[in-house]
Amino acid sequence: MKAPNIINKLFIISLVLTFVFSILRVGYNYSKIITEEINWINLDDDQKRTKTFGDIYSFIKFVESNTEEKSEIAFLAPGGKTFYLARYYLYPRKITYLKSQKNIDDVMNSHNYDYIIIYKTNDSNLNENNSLFWKIENIKPFREYFVPTDKQTEGLIYKL
Repeated sequence: MKAPNIINKLFIISLVLTFVFSILRVGYNYSKIITEEINWINLDDDQKRTKTFGDIYSFIKFVESNTEEKSEIAFLAPGGKTFYLARYYLYPRKITYLKSQKNIDDVMNSHNYDYIIIYKTNDSNLNENNSLFWKIENIKPFREYFVPTDKQTEGLIYKL
């Protein structure tokens, strides 16, 4: 007769502990709103994305405002993350990934692209392909994007 009584007490104790931990987790999540998320509440969507992705999002918005929607763009990107962010946010533009400067002559001779864009950065999280010294010798940039706080990050749009 004592065994079921102990089991009932253990069950009630575990139920009470579960309830207490649930209340504590809800309280913790509310405290995060006050401490962490207060900085994000008043930001608009573009500001949140710029804070999340950094200067690359500002460059993508710059490209979006300076190219047509039906454009075919060759993107000499410093890395895969940069390319996939651009591909996602620049849709419906068709973006082709160029990993190195060696591919530029093929792109220029193919006449399939409207623009070549280059994003140069020293951000180690984005710069897999060492993009700081990339340039196209034969043509002048159509538009240039500079980051005021970082002299080495720049974006170039070449119209073909």
